[in-house]
Formats: sequence, C-alpha cells, structure tokens
Amino acid sequence: MITAPYNFVPLSDKVFFPDWADKISHDIPFEDGEDGIITLTIENKTPLFTKDGKANEWSSHIVDDKGNKHYFIPGTTLKGCFRSVMEILSFSKMNHFNNDSFGYRSFTTQIKGVNYSSDIKKAKCCGWLYKDGDNYYIRECSKGIQKITHRQLKLKFPDFNRGADHQTAEIKQKSLCDGNPLYPTLTAREGEITYQENKVEKIVPEGEYHIVCTGFIKNKRIEYLFSTETAEQILKVSRDVFISFDSVHSHSPYYGGQNGKDGFLKCRLKTGSSIPVFFEKDNGIVKTIGITRMYRYPFKNSVRDGITNTSKEHSNNDKMDLCECIFGYISKQKQYKGRVHIGNAFCQDTILDNDCEIKEGVFGQPRASYYPLYLKQSANSVTNYSSPNATIAGRKRYRITKDFVTLPISVGNGNENMLVRFRPLPANNKFICKIIVHNLKKSEIGALLSAISFNKTEGTYHNIGLAKSYGYGTISCQANLSQHFKYTTDDYIKAFNEDISAFLQINGSRICIEECLNKLVSIASATHTTQEMKQMSFKECEVYKEDRNFSTLQESSKTFNLLINESDILEKKLKEQKAKEEAEEAIRIQKKTELDNILQEAETLEEAKNYEEAIRKYKLYIERGGDDVSYKIDNCIHKIKEQQRILNSPICDTLTTSSFGAFVGSLKKWKNNHNNEISSSDLESAFNVLKENISKMSDIKKKKKELKKVLGDELGTEWLHKLNL
Repeated sequence: MITAPYNFVPLSDKVFFPDWADKISHDIPFEDGEDGIITLTIENKTPLFTKDGKANEWSSHIVDDKGNKHYFIPGTTLKGCFRSVMEILSFSKMNHFNNDSFGYRSFTTQIKGVNYSSDIKKAKCCGWLYKDGDNYYIRECSKGIQKITHRQLKLKFPDFNRGADHQTAEIKQKSLCDGNPLYPTLTAREGEITYQENKVEKIVPEGEYHIVCTGFIKNKRIEYLFSTETAEQILKVSRDVFISFDSVHSHSPYYGGQNGKDGFLKCRLKTGSSIPVFFEKDNGIVKTIGITRMYRYPFKNSVRDGITNTSKEHSNNDKMDLCECIFGYISKQKQYKGRVHIGNAFCQDTILDNDCEIKEGVFGQPRASYYPLYLKQSANSVTNYSSPNATIAGRKRYRITKDFVTLPISVGNGNENMLVRFRPLPANNKFICKIIVHNLKKSEIGALLSAISFNKTEGTYHNIGLAKSYGYGTISCQANLSQHFKYTTDDYIKAFNEDISAFLQINGSRICIEECLNKLVSIASATHTTQEMKQMSFKECEVYKEDRNFSTLQESSKTFNLLINESDILEKKLKEQKAKEEAEEAIRIQKKTELDNILQEAETLEEAKNYEEAIRKYKLYIERGGDDVSYKIDNCIHKIKEQQRILNSPICDTLTTSSFGAFVGSLKKWKNNHNNEISSSDLESAFNVLKENISKMSDIKKKKKELKKVLGDELGTEWLHKLNL
C-alpha cells in the first residue's frame, strides 16, 4: 500500500472569479467594506521550528537587552499557511508552482504508454549545445556518435581516471586535460580505434575527435568521441525543448548541481561555453536533449500541462481570484497590494534554551516526478506524465499525526554536509498576533476566517515550519474579532459559504464539496498513524509505478462543516441572477432603442443631402456601440466630394448631351447644386453647348416643357426661339 506524510486535495475544474474584483481600490472604499483587527491565538500541538532568514539552529526569535530570546512565528509564514487553505476553500487558481518536466530511464519497470528502449534509440545524434543571446543552438557532429574504450583511452592518456561510483564525469574529463583543453582532440587513423556494440565490432571513421566523458555506470567501459567536423546547418533549439532539457536534468549533479549551486555543465553553458550533448531530431528539428548517451527521456506533459488539462481557467491572468483580491499578487506584467496584514505571532510563554532539544536529519523535498502520487489516478491503472490528458493530483497538504506524535527524522547515510540541525520549540506554547484588514467585503472577511478555522470544522489543524512530514509544526488557531466589525464570525463565514456554494451549483463544477473540501479537512485532522505517514523507500516507490501494483493514498472520511443550507442559497442566488439578467436585458433594450433613433436621424439627414451632419450622427452611432456603418460614412464623403467637384467644375464639363432630356436633367442638377442660381456667363456657356449638339438630339418635343421649368417660361421660350424650336 502506498504511504506518504502528505496527500492531495483535488484541483477544481472551475475557478471562482469574484464579480467585484475589478472594483477594488485602496483609496475608494466599498460601500460595504470594513476595516478591523482580528486577534489570533495559536497553540503549537507539536514541537515547532520556523526560520526568520537567519542561518542558525534556533527558531525565529529576537534577543532583548538582557540576552533573552523571545520566540515568534513570522507573519509571512502564517500568511502563506492561511492563503494555501483559502485557495482550496475559494476554488482559486493554481498558479504558484514549478513548471517542471520529468524524464524516465527504465529498462525493467513497465511504465504504461512508454518504452524507454525504443524511445532512446531515436537519439542518434551528438553535438555541442551553446547559448547565443536568449536562444540556444546545437552544432551537430557530422560523423555521429562514436565510442572509445577505457583501455584505448588509457594508452593515449595515461593520467585518465576511469572513475568510481563516487566520482563524476567532471573528474574523468579533467583527468584528460593536464594543461590541455577540457575536451582534448584525438586523431583516429583508419581502422585504429574499435569498440563492441551489441557484440558487433565497430570501427571509428578516421578523422579528428573531441573526447567526451559521461558519468559512472557499473561495468561501463567506454567514453565518447565527438568529431571536430560539424554539419553546416546550425540547429536552433526551441524554448520548450530547452526548458524540458533543463528541468529533466536539474537534479543531475553534473548539470543541475547541488546545494543551490549550478553543476559543472550548466555553469559552462551560462558563461558562453559549449557543452557536449546527445539529442534526437526529426526533419531538422531538435526534439529531445540529454547529457549522456542513455539520457532521461522526457515525458510528454509538464506540471503546467497537468494543471491546464484540469482547466485552462487556472492560467487566466486577466482575472483575479479571491485569494489575489485579498492577499494581492506580483507578476511580470503588474502587481496588486493586498488588503490584509498579518503580524508576527509572539510566544506568550517563557522558553529556556534547555527546553529546545537539538534535532538533526536530512530533509529531502518530495518530487513531483513521482507520478503515482502527484498525478490523478484512474481506477486500476497508473497514470504517468505521458498519459493522454494527464492531470495533477491536486494541491499538496501535509497530514496531521494521530495524538500529535512526532516521527523519527531520517539521518540518511550520515553525511555531515547533508544534515540539518535545529532546535524546535517544545509543544503546547501560546502565540498571539494581530491581523489587520482594510476595506474587505463581508464575504472576504468570511473567507479569511474560514481559512483560519477550516470553516469552523472541529478537530482540524494547520502545520507550518520545518519537518512537517515528521509531525512537527502542528498548530491550532482561534480568531477573535475586534469591536469594529459589524457582524459575528458565523455571519461572515456564512456570507462566504453562500458565494462559494452558489458558484459551485450554478457553474456545475465536477469537483464537489465531498470530493474537495471533505478531503481538505480529512488531511487536516489528527487521525494519521505513523504507518500511514511513513515515507516509502526507493524500492517501494519503484514498485507502485507498474499497473500490476496499482495503489492510491487512503484518507479517513471527515465532513466539511458547512454553515448554510445549500438548497436555500441556490434558490436565492438563482433569483438574484435572474433579476440581474432582467435588468441587463432592460438596459440592452434601452440602448438598442437609442441607437436605432440615432441611426434613423442619420439616414434622414443623408436623404436631405445634409451629408456632414449625417456623418456626425453615423460616428455617434458607432461610438455608442452600434454596428459598423462606416460604409454609410464613406458614401456621404463620396457625395460631398461629388458636390465639390460639380461646384468647382465649368458648367460645360457637367452637361450631358446624349439627348435633350439628359441635357435638361444635367442643367437642373447644376442649378440645384448652386442654390437654384445660374450666372449669365454660365447660361451663355450652357446655351452654346445645347446649340452645338441640338442637331443629334431626338427627344426635343417631349422635353420642351422641362426646359421651361428649369429656366423659367421667359428664358426657356427665348432659348427655344433662338434654336428655331
């Protein structure tokens, strides 16, 4: 059976985004916003150790003038503790995580959906990885992966150190230097260097090669030769492929390093040097990279993929969730200051130095690469990071030990460099701090109180500080409101419960209270035996990677304390939502009516040839959210230009002479465009045009009356007489 000192609360497939998030201001308070002070009383049920940034074995403290230590729990520690609980209670985004990628290298363990032997065979290339600006590139060796035996290498380099199980590739590589370049050159003559591969003798093609050493493997008898001759095409490494390579090898001492320091290869890469790599390519595109020939082959999904496969809402940076609204956030694009300040919680009891018994141990961090625990498992089949739509198990929470016992701390192999020494404070001490809230809404205050008390669920506890996996740092919390608050603790928590309950029911989230919130309080209950809390050995961990040994973490059942009647709240929220929708529909109809009126006015003005005023109305229509009527504006502009063209053109250029009727029509149009006035010179020009073209006009008889209407009877009769008509 799988055991662990932690478990996971399932991740919601829906995220709660408060509808007031975009109205938050530190300067303009909410109409229902409140300020106040919450007094928090804390008791440590088990020994407790927290760091305050000082590198020593004593828990966080200050020293007074007399040399006495006054211990406290840092406010930042408490803030992180309560925020992590609130993220679960409020179905907030999961956006604080290491976006790691993981790899596999297994010839024995059967990992579903992957085959290491066949996958690693795709990596047939070797070359030199280097950084240029913000990008990474590979110069591919033209003669492929070649090998040289330790025996042959020792003959050519007598100081070569073959290495042992405690020695690294760095030691072997440097043993070849002796004042020479790190990767010395070796000349291979025809048939001189040979090696065995799959019981077949291989001959290294003649040419020059750099010698590249890789790490120690039992019974390993070869190192590698990278030809100095490289391919003409430089291969660019995509950002995703490099991030995957960097993450997969982050725990390799030779690359990723140890104790917070980069490894040998990573240091070289950062300082502009090239490093030897093996890689897979497809159609000239680099797919995977490693630092050994049989490197850890990357799974298809990263941690981020496991989160977005649950819901893409968790990567929505355009909206603030409830935790961000209350505690604030910092991102590359922007930052927002929170409205809650948590002070340091000072111990109210006297603790002497002799009361703090020294402890020591090795604290290895659990790794998300262990997919049987860190990924959500379906029934009877182990999901891994290459499984389709792999999703993370949820948010990790450390379990609380039964009867508040502490477990023996592992000391590893006794390596002094790895041991951590600390002096935890004894159990059953009281700490007090102040929490100052500013301009919080009723539901937000409820969310904070709910996170402190696990929604007033009896028998639940937080854990903080060092050695949580061994039962240390278990605390209980009691919050008391100052007189400045308008309501009781229950009233605030009920308001929060109402918002969240309505959100879950209206949005139809698959993650319900039984699956999520009940799991939270079960993990936070002091019910876990030492056997359930046991950290598995490496051999045990390997066993549960196979389907035939399928197992999941078991959790005792505990019911989340909900302070409301869900059915009543749903009915209330549905009515509120319906009323809101009706109000929005009324506003929409009113807006549409206003827009229709503006559009009608614009069209009327256009018909009346008041084009400039029509354009103004059309633009107003668009500005207020109407449809795109830019084509109408363009039409008005065209007509204005046509009017200007006619006004600025000689009359003889605008008259149509294809027929008598056409001539009269164009004359009428000219008159209309010139305010019904025609100068004597224009009349003379028009008459001359008519006189020149009258002989070819056939409809004169029908249009005589039209000419008189345009010119007037007297002038019209005069024109007809002069033309003998």
